[in-house]
Amino acid sequence: MRTEPPSPARGRVADRCRRFQSDSPPGGSTDDIVIAMEPETWIVADLGGTNIRLAIAAETGVIKKTAITRSWEEASSLALALKSFLDETGIDPSRVSRLVVAFAGPAIPVDGQYRFTNVPIAFTRAELKAVLPGARTTIVNDFAAQAYCLMNLKPHDVEALQPFDGTWPEGNRVIYGPGTGLGVAQLVMDSGKPLAIAGEGGNVAFAPPTDELARLRHRIVDEVARRRPENPDTTMKPRQEDILSGPGLENLHFALHGKRQSAEQISDLAHAGTAEAVDTFTHFFDSLAGMGADLALTCLPQGGIFISGGMTRRNLKLLDRYRFRRIFEARWRYREILTGIPVFVLTRDNSGLEGAAIIASMP
Repeated sequence: MRTEPPSPARGRVADRCRRFQSDSPPGGSTDDIVIAMEPETWIVADLGGTNIRLAIAAETGVIKKTAITRSWEEASSLALALKSFLDETGIDPSRVSRLVVAFAGPAIPVDGQYRFTNVPIAFTRAELKAVLPGARTTIVNDFAAQAYCLMNLKPHDVEALQPFDGTWPEGNRVIYGPGTGLGVAQLVMDSGKPLAIAGEGGNVAFAPPTDELARLRHRIVDEVARRRPENPDTTMKPRQEDILSGPGLENLHFALHGKRQSAEQISDLAHAGTAEAVDTFTHFFDSLAGMGADLALTCLPQGGIFISGGMTRRNLKLLDRYRFRRIFEARWRYREILTGIPVFVLTRDNSGLEGAAIIASMP
């Protein structure tokens, strides 16, 4: 999908979605906000493998007060989630003029269905049109949406994995990050304008960046085959997201320590200082550094590499920055190039919704 960011010449539509404080008793919370909708309304959606996030947006961005999060177990389908959101916000469906859906899968329909990469969920344009008949709808990969947020970052939105003076380097950028799966996208310049390009880099073959990870390959393959009996070929190569994801962390923990525990349990144990869980995260971040180096050599993003997602953000204190950079730069012929490419961890939340709002404002 070729989409361009909004022209600076276009006026902001502050009157499209006004915010004002409702009457409240003295000392009342300033969170008591009423949303007054003008004749046109935009809705943006960020759909991961675990949760659905929905919000109202305007050219000024996402109206955070309106954002909601639902699990797929609660919502069961995107159409039902949208109907529930309309009921909760009191929005007339006929007034919704724009819908942007960013989801964890390739934005290429198969038999009319947009299918998620790692969960058995799909939706169609016809389902969305039945709920919002007048909305112009755009469907994109979730990391392509997040890539557009890289245009508007502030230094406090990131944790740098190398010295950083707050000056952003110019050039193309890459964003990737583990969650239910592993997302990848680029932000490149096209005739002087930013253009997000989605990919399915999480499904490329895993390339172990350390000798110990290489020795674990067969144990990882066996565990992946056990968890995916529909693909019992134990000669297969593990994918990057078979290690770099929530389920991948579980695969890695079993391969290293012979224990089957959930990603949440492993994280809790690591933060409590349990040696085996800390070791698992050490190898997990080694793999994340190796994947980053592969992306850096593939894309040469002089503007930087950005790691997104709550999984990295929540476990950032377990990441050894020096070790990460050492593995990231360990490509002897290209060490000097990789040394010059900065790596950042995004600490801001709702990048998918914010990116979808940017796309919604495009003509």
